Amino acid sequence: MRMLPTKQRLVGWAMLALLLPASRPASAETRNSVAIWNKIAEDAVINSTPFQNEGLIYMAYVSAAVYDAVVAIEGVYTPYGVGVTAPPGALTEAAVIEAAYRTLVHYLPGQMTTLDPLYTAALAAIPGGQAKADGLSVGQAGGALVIGLRTNDGRKALSSSSEFPTLPAGPGGWRLTPTAFAAAQTPWVGNLAPFLVDGVDRFLPDPPRPLL
Repeated sequence: MRMLPTKQRLVGWAMLALLLPASRPASAETRNSVAIWNKIAEDAVINSTPFQNEGLIYMAYVSAAVYDAVVAIEGVYTPYGVGVTAPPGALTEAAVIEAAYRTLVHYLPGQMTTLDPLYTAALAAIPGGQAKADGLSVGQAGGALVIGLRTNDGRKALSSSSEFPTLPAGPGGWRLTPTAFAAAQTPWVGNLAPFLVDGVDRFLPDPPRPLL
């Protein structure tokens, strides 16, 4: 089952809003690059046929990498991860393209045949020079930083069988859903390391009332 594109857009555009502070407006080129590569990422995730919230995780990886690349150049906000620096004059547009592309091909290598021509065309539209080269370096660093930070974060490839325990039959015990009786789609998402909050325990609802 594919995730809803509207959910992906919420993730991408939420990050876009952070990237474009009112106190320091980004250029039209930067805004366009972020929007364009958010759509490219959305299409790549959909075409990789993820299971629902798995796709949102890939969108978050890309958004975080782009965010860190832009913040390294533009400043204003606190980065997601620490370690990306930018020389003066680095081109933000090039950084956006590079960060998005590098993150996408790392997590979705099966989409490279579609992503490579888009990446090549996007870079060809930017005049060469030191600013472009510096921007590409910043974008590559942003992607590498997020990939490194999220290594062993609980993400795992889907398999034909689920590790979600099948509990004994009884009230409150999760059971395979008829009629397909298929395994749970993404049980590992519950153990994924959060992106921004330090833990999810305080967001859990109260337990159900005791069974009579």
